[in-house]
Amino acid sequence: MNVERQLKLRKIPFKHVNPTQSLVPSAWHSFIQSSLASSVPALCVQSEHILSGAPAAEAAMPNIRVIPLNWWSHEKARVVTCVKLKYVQQPMGKTGMGSAVIRPSKRIIYDTREAIVSFLSEDVNSCVDEFLEEWARVSKMVVIAREGMLDKFEFHDISQMLRPTVAQMAKQMKWNDVRLLFFDLQTVEFAYAQVGFCSPYILLLIVVQDYAVSISCEDQLSSMGGNFDLEFSRVRPPDAMDVVPFDTFNPHEEAEPFLRHILRHGHGKLAQSLHRLVTLLRETLPIVVELEDIRREGAGKKLDIFAKSAGWYRLLYGDFKYVQVNFQ
Repeated sequence: MNVERQLKLRKIPFKHVNPTQSLVPSAWHSFIQSSLASSVPALCVQSEHILSGAPAAEAAMPNIRVIPLNWWSHEKARVVTCVKLKYVQQPMGKTGMGSAVIRPSKRIIYDTREAIVSFLSEDVNSCVDEFLEEWARVSKMVVIAREGMLDKFEFHDISQMLRPTVAQMAKQMKWNDVRLLFFDLQTVEFAYAQVGFCSPYILLLIVVQDYAVSISCEDQLSSMGGNFDLEFSRVRPPDAMDVVPFDTFNPHEEAEPFLRHILRHGHGKLAQSLHRLVTLLRETLPIVVELEDIRREGAGKKLDIFAKSAGWYRLLYGDFKYVQVNFQ
């Protein structure tokens, strides 16, 4: 069996289990109901073995199931690897609305009722590598969502509650405006600050906006820690008045190429690097908002503002004159 060879090459111990009696989310029940399904056993591996050295290995419960699909039919044989999570975050946003089972990508299914993530591989010969690649990406999104909103999670292991989290630090710092906006295993979006300002359209009206960042990642098996993609925006809080024009541009977007490296350089210490990122965003927000106002007021003049690094901005004006703002 090709799957067994892949595990043996990695020196990962495994045992055979009945696929129809394995820990399988309901999404896959229709695939294993064939009378021939039990002829080829599923495999059970320990998370401490197959995820050894992988990011956020502690997020998985001990038993991981590797189950062959369609080998008995005319359809292409596939493999699904099922992981039960220790802590559970319900999907948020449009993807997670009204459904207990979501499919954020072609290769991933998340059963929110059973807290099981299924990783589907179309190529039996590379299913272990594909699983590890997808796990590296998904597990980091789970960690970021959990770190950002501890109170939204259900914990199956009390030790998870004792780990330092951004939510705990946010409480200590009175970051009451930090909140999770969207989560679907592939992307995490959260508001890192809330700002109110006087509306230019309605006298004495205070308009409240959330400054938010959306985080996704790729190439997480890289020895360099992989790449993170950050997308910045402004969103209207659910309880805010929808009576004035709304600008979604977030001036932190200008520094995105530098800000993403805070997470990348935190390889192996994602929680700490996430806290550093949120702290920097909150500390620099008043300045970048003011700089953006200056840029807009100076449109058409000899004026330009750009980021030199994550906390370093330069304002050019006139003939080669400049002002620098450095938070580092």
